[in-house]
Amino acid sequence: QSAQPAATALVTAIAAAGNADAAAAEHAYTAAMTRLFAAAAPYAVPPDLAKTLDAGWAMLDALAPKDKQTLIEALVIAVQDDGVLQVAEAELLRVTCALLHCPLPPLLG
Repeated sequence: QSAQPAATALVTAIAAAGNADAAAAEHAYTAAMTRLFAAAAPYAVPPDLAKTLDAGWAMLDALAPKDKQTLIEALVIAVQDDGVLQVAEAELLRVTCALLHCPLPPLLG
């Protein structure tokens, strides 16, 4: 089974967490998704984002280390897109790194 839907939901969540403005969130999402996939789904926040994320954690944790690294790099792109680090996006990145057993990127050290 493909991890793309779970990764897409995670990028959506971090883009939304870091940007109150929908256009800014979509910009962050698009920037991050270009790092992950050649063709990405359009930006859309699912009705129950938390449930969507919960369903994908195990699949994302099962990714190969290189794929996890690419996913974390994409999340960092989304976080840094507007040049402002919001608490919500920083915490989501911390939780993601913990759940995927990955080191936290230096930007949040």
